[in-house]
Amino acid sequence: MKRKLLSVLLTLCLAFSLLPTAALADGEGTPAPAEVPADVGTALPEAVGGVITLGNDSYVMSEDTTAFVNVPAGVTATLDLGGKTLTNKADEHTIIVENGATLTITGNGIVDNVSHGKGAIVNSGEVTLNGGTFKRSAEKGTYSPYGNGGNSWYTIANYGTMEINTGVTVENAGGYSSMIRNGGDATADCNLTIRGGNFVGGVNTVKNDSFGVLTINGGNFSNTAQYVIMNWNKAEITAGTFQTLDTASAVLFTSAYDADANTIGKLSISGGEFKHASDTQEMIVDHYDASNSGTAAVTGGRFDADISAYVPNGYIQNENGAVETLGETNAVAKVGGTYYKTLADAVAAAQDGDTITLLKDAELTSTLNLAKNITIDGQGKYTIKAANSFTVGSDNKTYCVLYVSGEVTLKDVTVNGNEKCRVIFCDKGKLTIDGATITNGKAPNFIGGVYMTSSASFEMKSGSITGNKNAKGYQNDEYLQYSSDLWIGANANGALTAINGGTIGNVFVNANAWSASNPGSFTMNGGTVTNLYVEHDANYGATFKYNDGTICLLYTSPSPRDTR
Repeated sequence: MKRKLLSVLLTLCLAFSLLPTAALADGEGTPAPAEVPADVGTALPEAVGGVITLGNDSYVMSEDTTAFVNVPAGVTATLDLGGKTLTNKADEHTIIVENGATLTITGNGIVDNVSHGKGAIVNSGEVTLNGGTFKRSAEKGTYSPYGNGGNSWYTIANYGTMEINTGVTVENAGGYSSMIRNGGDATADCNLTIRGGNFVGGVNTVKNDSFGVLTINGGNFSNTAQYVIMNWNKAEITAGTFQTLDTASAVLFTSAYDADANTIGKLSISGGEFKHASDTQEMIVDHYDASNSGTAAVTGGRFDADISAYVPNGYIQNENGAVETLGETNAVAKVGGTYYKTLADAVAAAQDGDTITLLKDAELTSTLNLAKNITIDGQGKYTIKAANSFTVGSDNKTYCVLYVSGEVTLKDVTVNGNEKCRVIFCDKGKLTIDGATITNGKAPNFIGGVYMTSSASFEMKSGSITGNKNAKGYQNDEYLQYSSDLWIGANANGALTAINGGTIGNVFVNANAWSASNPGSFTMNGGTVTNLYVEHDANYGATFKYNDGTICLLYTSPSPRDTR
């Protein structure tokens, strides 16, 4: 630094000695002292044998330079690119930062590499990039056909600690090597933090390799070949924009590799904008092959594709593609103070005795198994409905919207079969209807509404079971037409079956040779039944007891056991 100041002063003295004497004489008073320019750094040394070795100093480039720049261990240096271009010595990396060295790069300018298998920066120490453009201008690697073209490599390879900030641009026009590689040829964690900048190119724009720990807090990333971000170890994204272009495969990739503890394939996303160029491109790929899968957890950010499979409990992807915290306004259901994005999630989390409160309509794509002692409360305004895409099974347990084997109360909720299947199949459980509406079920034969069997218990306090259908051909069958809404099957043996209130369209109380030891039983204490059919088959009769309520039409088969 003393050398630099002395040089500046000598230059100023020389300049003043050349001024004409008359120039000073023409002025009045004492001339103002000369202004000393700010210290902007030491000029980059000339290359010796094509090599420049930096010391503990601040350097500024004053001209385009071709050289291999080395930062040895123990050195802390700053390099201002000064608007100039630094290009590599043939067959060498452009800048190498050794383990134990520290380098900060500032200013506008270009760091380029034009040799095969070499990069603009290879870091094993500590590097901070605050400015500059880093590229491989002679890159020839191609993605299709897959080949290096005789000149390809990473633009930046980090095996130490690196921070990239706003004002930095990294480019790679090839599709053979990734553009930025973090980790890989390492034996300890390699940390790369990107806070801003522009990044485009490479077969993968950023490859977080084994031992790689990647943090992205900002920046603009795009890719035309394979993935914008490829993660093999630990990666966290909190902000930034990520975009596939042209024929890229996917925006994000995460996977483990074999049983390697340094390739755990863990990707967490809490913010950012993620876009793909076409629907043929995937948003997240979470596996290398069937046996090597990674994990992705998304708790924030905005995506132009459905990534709900990667959104954990407590969060939801809304209709605008943004992932947000679950709460009263966006959850489908809650149990106590915990919110859930689907009814199935709430059921899975509920404990015996819990009440699941619906906050939105819930659409199901397959049968929901209710094997717990729970209450589902629709608050008098929400519906459980079979979606248009509802998939039915081939047996009674899966040919229904709800399969009940626990003690379940449906309170102030509508359950709509959407004519896709039977609404409820209750098997050995207990079903209580308390203000619920069961409707629009359709069975392939009979019992479109509620099917009670195998000593299952049924109690109706209020609500309705109406508007359910049997398949065509059964509608006019005298035996079966009255079974469309409620079927009381083999559920005697002390099991409760009672209507205390509400409205039911068609009720069938079953008894025949197949249920001889366990015929249906039915007690009416109130409510309204439009059509009630009590079956008696030879010596096998159902039990029906009437205490109160309204029955519009009562049918019995021969030898009725009417205990009115």
